[in-house]
Amino acid sequence: MYRTYSRDLFFPLMWFFMAAINVLNILRGESFENFFDWIFLPIAIYLFFSAVWMLLTPAVTISDSVIKLRFAPFSAKKLDISNIKEIEIDYNNRLIRFDSYRLPLKFFLNKSLSKQFIKDLKELRQC
Repeated sequence: MYRTYSRDLFFPLMWFFMAAINVLNILRGESFENFFDWIFLPIAIYLFFSAVWMLLTPAVTISDSVIKLRFAPFSAKKLDISNIKEIEIDYNNRLIRFDSYRLPLKFFLNKSLSKQFIKDLKELRQC
């Protein structure tokens, strides 16, 4: 089985608008005379590319042996399904604990995708 789960659109859109607001604030100023413009420009660039990355990549990928969690650029977490001893689902299916790793679903997957993810995870654990 191989499945991908796209992320909720709230965070990528929020990051995109934050980048746009930072760029507009920089353009409104007197072309980098303000010290903060030099700080906000790299932040705006990072937020913009992170938002594009979030829209183009899936948040969670499940294969037969590995769960890949990709929530931020340049960071991914791989969990080997055979090494997971305990899976605990808390808070009305909104938080999953894999041994010691916590996965807050409400921030990354919408409700229908998180329910499907939990269902697929239970199926994989029974195999």
